[in-house]
Amino acid sequence: DYSASKKPLDKLATSKDKAEVTQAKADLKALDTKYKTDVKALDVRLKDATKKSSSGTANVTKGKTNKKTAEDGLKTSKAALVAAQAKYDDATGVEEGDKEVKEKKK
Repeated sequence: DYSASKKPLDKLATSKDKAEVTQAKADLKALDTKYKTDVKALDVRLKDATKKSSSGTANVTKGKTNKKTAEDGLKTSKAALVAAQAKYDDATGVEEGDKEVKEKKK
């Protein structure tokens, strides 16, 4: 878009008519200013997008680590629960046949 707009202005800037040359140079200057402004805006958007992407990637990684930790904790807790249940059953005198009935109810 920039180069397409610039080509005709460059041709007019080399014209023999001084009024056309002056107008073309002013238009070129305005076009360059607009181009620089647009580039800065795109640069800011790119930086913001990069920052959000990096933040999102870090959050995903953090979430995966937390999930692994939680799963490990759950396994440990389940193992402790099974051991505690076995001790409880031994202490209360629950027999094997009764355990099967309890487990089916769960």
